[in-house]
Amino acid sequence: MATALSTPARDLEEPRHDVTDPLPACKRLRWSVRPILLVDGKQRAAEWMRRASAAERAFGYQGASFGEGVRDYMDGFAELKTRCAR
Repeated sequence: MATALSTPARDLEEPRHDVTDPLPACKRLRWSVRPILLVDGKQRAAEWMRRASAAERAFGYQGASFGEGVRDYMDGFAELKTRCAR
């Protein structure tokens, strides 16, 4: 079962963010960035940033399809493998 981690950051001065909470050991994690924008005085969440698959690049991204397509959708997120405890 997947565990959702969230490390919000505000008013970043550089295009980076260091995660300060410890990550679980010996896991393959997927991560992304979701910008929150101020549009006409209201907060709006943009799409999660991810790489498009070859099919999406060829035929155009149609949005997330949850169910059978969720694995393909998640493959577009960057992956991080955490070290295993010794």
